[in-house]
Amino acid sequence: MITEECFCIDNFLSEEELANVEKTIVTNESGRDFVVPNGPWAGKLTANYVNLIDTDLVDYFNSKLADVMPRTFNIVGLQRIKLFLPWDVHSDVYMNEISKGHEPYYNLLIPLDNVLSRTIIFDQTTDGPTDFYSYKQTHAPVADPVDEQFWQEHLSMCWPEDRQYVTLKKDMPWQRRGQLNGFPIKYFHSSDNFHTKFNEPKCFIQIRLETPKN
Repeated sequence: MITEECFCIDNFLSEEELANVEKTIVTNESGRDFVVPNGPWAGKLTANYVNLIDTDLVDYFNSKLADVMPRTFNIVGLQRIKLFLPWDVHSDVYMNEISKGHEPYYNLLIPLDNVLSRTIIFDQTTDGPTDFYSYKQTHAPVADPVDEQFWQEHLSMCWPEDRQYVTLKKDMPWQRRGQLNGFPIKYFHSSDNFHTKFNEPKCFIQIRLETPKN
């Protein structure tokens, strides 16, 4: 069982398990391109998604994650994401996915490549809108924001003013194939500026969980 709120488990999936997962991805569909409508990359191809929620991988990950997650959960989102450009500050709370009597639980990422990139998690949370613009409209700047040098080094693609509203919770490790990275889905987070380090997209599995309300 995990003991830290934000965690990373290396070699969560073996190469054999990864091969089976990737076979399902390839045979499922070619994916859906996403051109982001606003933000730093407005009008640019940002990601490609393969939806896996209707595949046997749901049962597989239900079983695999049962030994890791401390609470009962349901998988509400499962997809392969190929990210061409890094997401800026956002959350992955989609309340339309959540069943009656449940609440958003965890955001899980399984890298499919070894990449010089990681997820950066902030202390700020949301129980609704996924965009940080809405959050800023109802919250004041923080007294001790993320260090400016850290921001420029790792989050240079984000809006500069966003830095004034966030404090650093966790700088996750470099992503390695087969890792399991997890953090409560309520936290705002961001990719780092991996596009400045390499020219290839980064690919990973995203799993979104819900849990019964206490």
